[in-house]
Amino acid sequence: MNSDYIPSIPTDLLNFLDQRVPSKDFSPSESLREIDFYSGKRELVNFLRTLHEDQLSTEFLPSE
Repeated sequence: MNSDYIPSIPTDLLNFLDQRVPSKDFSPSESLREIDFYSGKRELVNFLRTLHEDQLSTEFLPSE
């Protein structure tokens, strides 16, 4: 397998993850550990969304 290979990321999966781990504001009562843990999960969703958008934009480019 090529190290540059990125598997296709389904829109349904991103929508599911977006609902399960939505962006949110934190309250002062939440510990830094809780905030870091949640933020890490959200960062993964954002990363996958960026990859997905890149895949969609290059999907429609003409081949060379």
